Amino acid sequence: MNKLYTIVALPEKNTLDLLNSLRIRLYSEYLEDPRDPRSVVHITLAQLKTSNPKDERIANGLSEIGKKYLPIPLSDITIKTDTKIPDDSKTASNWIGLDIRNSELQNLSQEIQHRLELLEIDDTNNYLKRAGFHKQIPLHFTLCPSCIPEKTDEAVSIIHKTIPKEIIIDSLALRTEKGELLLQKHL
Repeated sequence: MNKLYTIVALPEKNTLDLLNSLRIRLYSEYLEDPRDPRSVVHITLAQLKTSNPKDERIANGLSEIGKKYLPIPLSDITIKTDTKIPDDSKTASNWIGLDIRNSELQNLSQEIQHRLELLEIDDTNNYLKRAGFHKQIPLHFTLCPSCIPEKTDEAVSIIHKTIPKEIIIDSLALRTEKGELLLQKHL
């Protein structure tokens, strides 16, 4: 049976630990329904649908592509907020994340999607539709998916004081829908 997986980019360990700590704090103090994050902080690059996520062609492809592109320094990083209004007429909340502008990371995402297409397991278009995105995946780290509106400015201030000026992406990983990392390829 085919299941959905995502290929994600991860920052170097120290930055990953810092962003995960920040995210845990935001989830516990600023989320409408406090809970633990489902997974580590990541940037989604593509989605695939397969019955065999441990297929060597996927692992080898991640290694080859990773060697070509990684490490990628990210310095054009902005804190972004978007208002979310749920269908069930609850109060609005604010999504908060780090918006990433980087052509090399965008090229990496497109090459991964192309390789998945060749393997006939690419499902990125369905990911885009489900998430409400258009032609390509917007590159971002989600830090707080539904912040209490009255606490948004405070949360943004904490993020601004905490995030580094540059983030280095140094690995790719295959992630399950539950947030588990099945395989990770470091530079």
